[in-house]
Amino acid sequence: MHDDETGQRLALFDPKTRAKAIFLHPGFLGTAPATLVEGATLNTLSTAIEALESPRCDLVSEAMLTQALRLVARHIDRMSPEDVTARERLAVAAVLCGRGTEQSGGGLSSVLAHAIGHRSNVSNGIINAIVLPQTMRFNSPATQYTTGRIADSLWLPLAADSAQRYAMPAVELLERLLAKLDIPRRLRDVGVTGDDLDPIAEAAMQDWFIKRSPRRVTNVADLRGILDAAW
Repeated sequence: MHDDETGQRLALFDPKTRAKAIFLHPGFLGTAPATLVEGATLNTLSTAIEALESPRCDLVSEAMLTQALRLVARHIDRMSPEDVTARERLAVAAVLCGRGTEQSGGGLSSVLAHAIGHRSNVSNGIINAIVLPQTMRFNSPATQYTTGRIADSLWLPLAADSAQRYAMPAVELLERLLAKLDIPRRLRDVGVTGDDLDPIAEAAMQDWFIKRSPRRVTNVADLRGILDAAW
């Protein structure tokens, strides 16, 4: 939802808004604009990773989220309207991610995207992709025992040398995956100015998702450091 006065994206939650059924029709999926598929896929990628970082992620959620990540990693560079099979897989990944995040929810990438959204002309997914590597680095002291499942899910499509498998952190695998796409990688490239960073950090501190971060955010300076790194 958007705040009418500020334009800020608001995170609201009501279980009654869950769909009772979802139908994925190949012909329909083939008509979706490329930018819509790209933004939705990047949002799925970010949300699944943040949920897998969370200590609230249970075994059932982990199963759905890791499969969602595998599907995204294998099809993220095949989003054209002609490749309907890939679009089907990416849509299934989004469904799995939605189900898998019922317990663990979003994290810092989602928080910052909510605060940045009305200052940029790009989709939420693009903003997620820009800030996610930096939020993962911020969280790393608290996620050393959870990021292995993220790395496992991202690994196969990116490298064939199994000897390096456990030597490469999940955030590096993520950056290699994102490098396949022609998308902005810095906040300055999507219209965010240096003067915007303080207001963004202050707005993000008020987002209720911030309490779900694996590493506690203690003050605005923590968020400003992430934003500086992403800018």
